[in-house]
Parts: sequence; structure tokens; C-alpha cells
Amino acid sequence: MNKQVESASNEVKRRFNTLKEDLIFYKTNLESGLGKEGRINEARIRKLLNSYIYLIDTLYVKNQGEMLGYTIRNNNYFEVIPIDQWPDFKDKGRHLLISSGDKKVELAVSLQLSHFINYFSNNYYLGETGYKFFVEGDQIHQISSDRDEGGMFVAPEMAAQVKKDVQEGVKGDYSGEIRAIDGKQKESILAQYPFNLYPLQQDFALIFALDKSPVFTKIYTTYFYLFLGLFGLLLFIIFLMIKYFRNMSQKNQELESKTGEINLLFGQQTMLLQETNGFVYYHNQKGMVSNVSDNLKDVLGYSKEEFIENNKSYIVPEDLRRLQKMAQNALVNKEDCLSYEISFIKKNGEVIRTKNFEKLFMMKREFLPGV
Repeated sequence: MNKQVESASNEVKRRFNTLKEDLIFYKTNLESGLGKEGRINEARIRKLLNSYIYLIDTLYVKNQGEMLGYTIRNNNYFEVIPIDQWPDFKDKGRHLLISSGDKKVELAVSLQLSHFINYFSNNYYLGETGYKFFVEGDQIHQISSDRDEGGMFVAPEMAAQVKKDVQEGVKGDYSGEIRAIDGKQKESILAQYPFNLYPLQQDFALIFALDKSPVFTKIYTTYFYLFLGLFGLLLFIIFLMIKYFRNMSQKNQELESKTGEINLLFGQQTMLLQETNGFVYYHNQKGMVSNVSDNLKDVLGYSKEEFIENNKSYIVPEDLRRLQKMAQNALVNKEDCLSYEISFIKKNGEVIRTKNFEKLFMMKREFLPGV
């Protein structure tokens, strides 16, 4: 609301200043001789009146002895008013005077400020519980609209503070009562923004007001729905977390089950191979060995630690490249068994040929350790 009243006040002031500039321009044209034929250009007058139809009531023109008044009636009728004697425009708050230095060319505008301010302020919507006022001098007038309740006015105690701030040129926010002639009272919040219409001598300001009850109700409603939305978002996040941890728990259980099966198989194979010249080892999808049976030393002569760390260097290079290619194809084709022959280099330097059998474990397209 503060931004609205500031924007409306600046728009009123800007439009009024534009009228002054247009009048000065027209006066300059008359001084330069555009009216020396003895007639004032009525087409230019009509255009000026139409441009400021909400602000100008009557335009008076004095040009080298010729004096005429111009106005546009409600039915859009352009009327020319002959003037025998130039009026004495004493009310500086209702008339705008523009004249040349020698007084041969003079323009005077009779202003309809209430109509003008009403027109521009009604472009700003405050809702069904909003009211608008404008300050002119020491008076506060209600701005009418099709919806307004008649006879609304600012309570005297708050009106005094508003007038004081306007005289000092200070904008303000207020909380107080707006009253009706029939005695009804409404607790309201008000925003006031002062402006001047030079050379008019009064102080001016626009006041926008809103009934407190609907405003605070809407604020509380907005916060309630905001809280409700955030609470719903929190519940959704908690639901996703529970689902995530449940899936992780199920996956870990499956992995633990598969690992147990592999460990059992490893133990069984170890017992079997202890009776033969062989050994068992674990490896992952990258070929890294994680465990090996104790009888490795009897077959190749290496310790478990040496084999886990350097097992690829103990395979003849040609066989290692062929094995890696076979393993890649097995993974792509989702094979569960793999058999091949490779040559190992024993610790004493002897090369032996071995027959290898691998069991590959897959779970949901993910490769588990092979044995």
C-alpha cells in the first residue's frame, strides 16, 4: 500500500507539471506572433482541453486585447465564453496563471483538483475494504468510487497527526479509526504520501487506507497455508528418507546373504582344494583380489599378502591380456561361470599352467565379488 500511494502521488504531480509546461509552450507561441491575425487558434485550445479534461475546468486566454474563455461540457461540447473584463484570479489554490512580462499574453486555468485527483487515484485498487482520501490544505476529502460507502472520514485525533506530517512534508504510516457519518467505526491502517503542485500554495497528500480485520485475517491465512505447505513438504521428505533407508536395508540384507553364500562356497572349495594342488581367491569387478585360501603358498610359494598386492604381475602377460578380455565379455553378457587356462610364475621363477574356474555373482545387474 505504501508503494501504491507513493506511485499515485508522483503520477498526480507529474501530470500537473506537464500541464504547466504545455501552458508555457502555448504562451510562448502566442508571444512569437502565432496569434497576431487577431484570432486565437481554437484547434490548439480544444486539443489542450481534451488532453487535460480531468484537470481543466475553464481555460482563459488573453492575447493582444482579445479575451475568451474555453471549456468542454459533460456532453463533450466545446464552448467559447466571451469575456468583457479580465477576471481577478485571487484564489491561488484554484487557479493557475501564466503570463508574459508585459501582460499582453495571459493564460489562466480554473482547476478541478478533486476530479483530477479522483481520476488518477482510482487507477490503484485497494480491494473491497480499502478507502482513499486526499489532503488539500487543512482539509481531508474522501475520494469517491462506485463502491465507496458515503461519508467516510478520518478520525480527528489521527487526522491531526496526518495534517502535521503533510505540512512538514513527511510521509507516514498510521493505525486508527475511519468513521462514517452514521457512527460506524473501522479500525484501519493508513499510508500517506505528501506532494506539492507548484505554484499552488496548499499542501497536498494522498491517503490510502485498509480495514485492519481483513488485512490481518489474510496475513494469518497466508502464514497458515505457508506452514501447512512446509509441513506437507517435511512429511514428504521424511517419507522419501524412510523409503530410501528401507531400500538400503533390503539391499544390504541381500548383499549380506550373497556374501554368506560366497563365504560358504569359499570354505567348501578350500577344503576340497586342500586335497589337490589348487587354491581359491576372491576378486571384484575390477579384478582386484580381496582374499585367498591358505594353501596358496603350497601351490605358488607366495604369501597371501604378496598375492593380494601383486597377483597380476604373477600371470604371464599374454595370458593376463586374454583373461581381461574374457572377463569383460563375461560381464557384458551377464555370464555366471567362466573357465580358462593361464600360466602363473611361481616365487622360485618356475612357470606352471593352471586350469581356472570362476563363479560370477550378479544382483540386480550389479556385479558382486567373484570366486
